[in-house]
Amino acid sequence: MLDRMFLQQSGEGPLFSADVFSTSLYTGNNSDQTITNGIKLASKGGLVWLKQRVSGGNNPAHWLFDSARGSGFSLSTNEAGGQFGTWSPGVTFNSNGFNTGGHIQWNTNGVAYASWTFREAPKF
Repeated sequence: MLDRMFLQQSGEGPLFSADVFSTSLYTGNNSDQTITNGIKLASKGGLVWLKQRVSGGNNPAHWLFDSARGSGFSLSTNEAGGQFGTWSPGVTFNSNGFNTGGHIQWNTNGVAYASWTFREAPKF
């Protein structure tokens, strides 16, 4: 089971895998939507990785947004350009997950997506 304690943070008590990693599925809606996964990205920082799950949507690329680069910039692991930006709207980080923004690259209406969220933490 993934909810095991695997790190100890000084002053914060035990840290569980569910505190720093989450997989979420969503369906695009061409509008900003909140993905609530319990990961505190706004205060702790981290990375969101988005991928279209089926062919036939707008773009099957992998899109990675991180708090160090900022919400308007992304990396694409399968594109020659590497870093892309400035996206508007880009993915934004909040205290309980992230917002997709309404961009058709990762939020096309009716298209299925997967997201993986990684929160910054010592040793992770």
